[in-house]
Amino acid sequence: MSAESARRRFTEYDREKMVQRMILDRIRLKLQDIKEYYTELEDKFARDIIKLSERYEEEISEKNLTQEMKEEVAAYFGEEQSRFEELFLKNFRYSIIVTIYSFLETTLNDLCHHLYHSKKSLLTLDEVKGTGIERARLYLQKVCLIDFPEKSHDWQKIQKFNLVRNCIVHAEGNVEEVKSPEKLKKIIKNTRGISLYPSIQRFLRIENDYIPSIIFCIEKFIDKIHGEAFKKLSPVKPIVQ
Repeated sequence: MSAESARRRFTEYDREKMVQRMILDRIRLKLQDIKEYYTELEDKFARDIIKLSERYEEEISEKNLTQEMKEEVAAYFGEEQSRFEELFLKNFRYSIIVTIYSFLETTLNDLCHHLYHSKKSLLTLDEVKGTGIERARLYLQKVCLIDFPEKSHDWQKIQKFNLVRNCIVHAEGNVEEVKSPEKLKKIIKNTRGISLYPSIQRFLRIENDYIPSIIFCIEKFIDKIHGEAFKKLSPVKPIVQ
């Protein structure tokens, strides 16, 4: 190999590696923003619940309260806590689920577009049937011939997460209104951090520990799928003789 040819190959190799690093850095930065947003608001809600509890303890400790008045105070603060959990916390956690899914879908779609332009594939993502992350999976697997980890624990968890997100977006969290309620109920039963509200049994309850676990899962999956995709794109680094 001539020196000029080797130089061009090194330039091509370094440029592709730089692009890949930029893609992953941008993805990680977006995911970090989501983590920080979630953590900050969860901490705020936790402080608000503590303040509510402190107000209750202060009210109930009044010496001149009759038993009937104490029961009224307990009922009032019980309603306040239920309202807080079933309105503010519920809507916030629903919204963060939608945000995380949107991030995942956009990230996979961007990878599909990057591969299309880099490999000059005959099909674009829009020409593949399906929607959302399943369409991206099909494109990466069948069009780009990526070794897609569809049987991995992370992808299986993401598919269940997809059904949770669909319940929120298409049925406002009402499990009975989705296409396959029994399937979703089984997922809820077997997934830590998801349950049904005790007072409204048909509505999905997202608990605090579910969201960090799904973020961690998606983070691992994104790193893996980009690693598999970049194997298809990276030119072989030339050996200078």
